[in-house]
Formats: sequence, C-alpha cells, structure tokens
Amino acid sequence: MKSSTAAIVVTFYPPRDFYEHLASSVIPQVDRVIVVDNTPTPSEVLQSIHDERVILLSNKSNIGLAQAQNLGISLAISMGYEWVLLLDQDSRPAPDFMDSMQDHYNSLTPGEKENLLMLAPNICDKLGGFFYPRIIRSRFGFKRIHCEHGKVIRNALIAISSGSLIPVRSFQRIGFMDDDFFIDYVDNDFCLRGISRGLTIHIVCNALLFHRLGNVRKTYSLGRLVVRSSFHEPARRYFIYRNRIRVWKRYFKKVPEFVLYDFMALAYDLVRIAFMEDNPREKLKAAFKGMIDGWKLQ
Repeated sequence: MKSSTAAIVVTFYPPRDFYEHLASSVIPQVDRVIVVDNTPTPSEVLQSIHDERVILLSNKSNIGLAQAQNLGISLAISMGYEWVLLLDQDSRPAPDFMDSMQDHYNSLTPGEKENLLMLAPNICDKLGGFFYPRIIRSRFGFKRIHCEHGKVIRNALIAISSGSLIPVRSFQRIGFMDDDFFIDYVDNDFCLRGISRGLTIHIVCNALLFHRLGNVRKTYSLGRLVVRSSFHEPARRYFIYRNRIRVWKRYFKKVPEFVLYDFMALAYDLVRIAFMEDNPREKLKAAFKGMIDGWKLQ
C-alpha cells in the first residue's frame, strides 16, 4: 500500500516545523507527498524544502480546501497512484498508521473492497488527549460511539478529510470534492455522496491520527458533561452554516440519519456561541446569514 499511496497535504501559512513533522510522520509511510499551498504569498517554510519525495503546488492564493484537494488528487491519479491519503498541515499519523490501514484492508473480502469508500482513522486530540466519537447509524437514527482497540467501525456516517485513505476508484465512481463548498462540509458532502450510492466508510481504530478539530481555547465542565467550543470567527461561521444547510437539502431523503444528527449539532453549537464564546452577536448573525444563503443555493 505504501508504494501505491500519495499523501496530499493542503497548507495555509504552514508553521516553521512543518517539514520536520512531515519528514518524521508522513514521508516514511507513503511513496510521495503532494503539498498544495493556499498561502497568498510565497512561503519560506515550503520554499526551503528540498526533498525529491515532496512535490509542491503553489496556488499563490487561497482557492479553498476543496479545490486544493482536487488539484492534488488529480496529480496523484495522473502519476498512477491507487490510493490518496488526505492530511491537514497540523495532522500527525502514528508511525504504524499505514500498517494498520493495510492490515484491515487485506482482511476484507473482494465485495467489501469493491464497496469501500474510504478507510478513516481513530482521531486523538493533540492537546486534550481525548478521542473523538464517531457517528453511526442506529435504529433510533444515529448514535455516537468511541473506537475500541483492535476493532473496526464499518457503518460510520461521516469522517473528516484529514487522515482519510481513499482508493482512486472512489473518485472515479462518485466524483471529486465539491469546489463550491470552499472549506467546511467538503468532507461531509463527499462521505454522504458515497454512502447514498451504497459505499461504506470503515474506521480503523488501530490507525491513530493526532489532530485538532476547530480552534478550541477553553472548555467548560457541567458535571460529567465537558463542553468544548470551537471559537471560529464570524466569516468561518458563515461558511459552516451555509454549507450545512446545502448538505441537508442534498441528503435529507438519502441519508436522513445524518441530517437528524447535524440538526442537533446545530442547536448545540448555537447555544455554545451564545453563552460560551466571545463576540456572540456577530457570530450568530453570520450563522443565520449563512443558513439563509445556503437555502437559496443548490
């Protein structure tokens, strides 16, 4: 699998230690790394990389996550790779990440391989040290569960793009990322598009990815409940809420379990913004404007 996999890392003002982490955690596990840079000005960090295993595509502007990923995916396919590993610039796969992915893939039947949309990792928060729950179908619509060591979750509804190991045939069957989404809900749309066509997402619990979701700066403890707010700026809130409404419109008949889950997530997020974040008025205004615009768009 290593020799047939290209990692695609989208960057935006990458940190100074970017190559150090790339060289230690990503490059040894794949055949090639394609860095797609959305930084508007030339990045000294990236310009200083001189490694034949790394290909740099510089867009010289922020064209969005979806379009940047599509550029990297297209290049990987043109180079003959069979697998694409999507990563954010701050994500760190564990040293045995690809070994765990391959062990699971090798255990699948031909039919399971044919119907596979992607292999996704078990995500550990880099600072908090906790593991993120996964959303699966259940007889009540959906439920949140955590990975167990040595296990695999085979009926996940969604997976974030970072750490997703995707066979090229998935893109050939359902298309690439939707450029219109720019950044938020790009991964949700891709996952739900695949699920609605009968493909499956497998969460490989032994494949660890150290990552950080959102911009969490503070947590609140309400008894046993720990609330973590993302503190996204108003402009980011706009895209989140615009795109989530677009996803609802696309999949409420095809994957209603996700829409039910995400509706509850929306209500929870609005409460967090109103009572736990700074500048709540502007953020709520941006969120509601996003919902209105999302309803107007396809």
